[in-house]
Amino acid sequence: CERDGMIVITFRDTGPGIDHADQSRIFERFFRTDDMHSTAGIGLGLPIARAIIEAHAGVIELQSTPGQGSTFTVQFPVSGAQAAGGAPV
Repeated sequence: CERDGMIVITFRDTGPGIDHADQSRIFERFFRTDDMHSTAGIGLGLPIARAIIEAHAGVIELQSTPGQGSTFTVQFPVSGAQAAGGAPV
C-alpha cells in the first residue's frame, strides 16, 4: 500500500517471536538468536535484506513479541520508484 509518500510492504509470521533483548541486534551480520544453532543459517539473511532495502532509499523495521510472532515493515519512497522495465510506478 502507499502511505505518506512511501510504498509500504508488511510481512508477518506466527513463529516464536524475537526476544526484546535481541531485537536491537537482529540486523547485525552473523547474529543469531538461536544459541544452540539448531536452526539452519548463518545470520546473514536480514543484514543482506536491510542493505538492499537501504540501497534503494528504503527502511526496514521490526516489531516482535516473544510467543506471538514478528512483523517486518519495509518502506520505499514513491518518488523514483520504478516498475519492471523502467516504467515509473
